[in-house]
Amino acid sequence: MRGNALGYMGASAALFRELSHLDDVDLDDDASVLVHFCNPVVYAPQPGRRNVLFTMTETAVLPDYFGPALRDADAVLAPSRWVRDVFRPVVPASTPLEVVPLGFHPHDHPTRLRTWTPGERFRFLWTGAPNARKGWDHTALAWQAGGFHELDWCELVLKTTDENGDEGRVETRGNVTFDSRYLPRDELRDLFDSAHCLVAPSIGEGFGLMMLEGLASGLPVITTKHSAQVEFLGRWATYCDHEMRDTVASDGTPFRGAYPVTQDLARKMAQVIKRYEAKAKRAWRGGQEMHRDWTWRHSARRLAEAIAALEFGS
Repeated sequence: MRGNALGYMGASAALFRELSHLDDVDLDDDASVLVHFCNPVVYAPQPGRRNVLFTMTETAVLPDYFGPALRDADAVLAPSRWVRDVFRPVVPASTPLEVVPLGFHPHDHPTRLRTWTPGERFRFLWTGAPNARKGWDHTALAWQAGGFHELDWCELVLKTTDENGDEGRVETRGNVTFDSRYLPRDELRDLFDSAHCLVAPSIGEGFGLMMLEGLASGLPVITTKHSAQVEFLGRWATYCDHEMRDTVASDGTPFRGAYPVTQDLARKMAQVIKRYEAKAKRAWRGGQEMHRDWTWRHSARRLAEAIAALEFGS
């Protein structure tokens, strides 16, 4: 899968693989509990099963199609406390509603202490789905507002995937590179390894896999202090100012998001450069915490425990 579907599909595959490695977990087509890890728009419960919906939202204003799925499921799992709290008014009080965080592959994102010496090329990385919610446009605006486009020792890489499933392309203009190729894991790891800072001014996240992977690899992360990513980034990230705005998503549904303040985002990017040694040490410590508590193995174990602990209504 590519584009917006990549997060759900990649996370689903990772969870399935890690669950299959747990000795006390059986994955059986005839199991009494069926976990639907999907967007509610494609939720299709099966009669005669306990249907568990594992899903998420990026905004506190839920699209209309969330309601039937959240009300009909036998249990609901959310990847963050923020999502759980958004779901709570819609999910019936008698329906279990639990948090199971997502994770990352530790071998793909080993933590290392980043270094940078003035005079060396400094690479900012933005990566995510080709979706304005992820903040690629705000990153580009901050790049111009902060004058980074005039610095030959600075570079911005915008990494996404082609939502149509095409091979993608690489295009460089000045000191900005756009890359929409689907990269194998080793090349994606090399891209993270080559960067000095991850810029991720998302206006709303149900979890935030790219930010988790960035911090896990030791990258200083700049984002907005809103929604789910704050739960694992905590004190390890640099937060830019934002303004809450009402808008609409690409499908026309209401969306309330944290829009980064362009000038402050540019200031925080400059701050990371000026204080790079301190920022890199903080990210390195944060990365160690991610490897200790936030891998896909941890996520699978928490999912198994949540399923085992469910008390379904009659």
